[in-house]
Amino acid sequence: MRQLLCALVLLSGTVCAEVMELRPEPGTDEKLAAAVQKAMESYNAILKEEMELDLQKSVRIDICPSIECYENKLYDLGHRADREKIARSTGGIASSSLRQIIVKLTNPSQLKWANTIVSHELTHFLQSELSDLSTRQTTWVHEGMADFIGALVAQKMGTQSFNKWK
Repeated sequence: MRQLLCALVLLSGTVCAEVMELRPEPGTDEKLAAAVQKAMESYNAILKEEMELDLQKSVRIDICPSIECYENKLYDLGHRADREKIARSTGGIASSSLRQIIVKLTNPSQLKWANTIVSHELTHFLQSELSDLSTRQTTWVHEGMADFIGALVAQKMGTQSFNKWK
């Protein structure tokens, strides 16, 4: 029932925007930072145009240009024992309680993935505003929605076809 209510809130468009702040760490490639900024703008545009939504809370997006930077940020988020494993297996992580997203973009060759990673993590942030993410039972719903919106942003920016995700 709670998931149904959250879906209705999502569809009703009752969420309103504040601010997204981009904070590239020293050493971040300028093209990657620009791609993340553009992904943030495209994400907001898609939320407004396609879903009549905005993010309710402010969010800071940190770009880590190295694995070490990403591991340190994960440590700061409380991932002490498992940060190396998470750093190897993820491109980003969202912390709704800290209103922070961290993306790992270590190489300019990741340019085409920047928008997908950012929009995926922003979707997790949006989901946390609309529902309780304390349960792991609905992980597939959260990951599926994040992938779906990431694909929409990637297609709008012309870096990937939405058909890949169908």
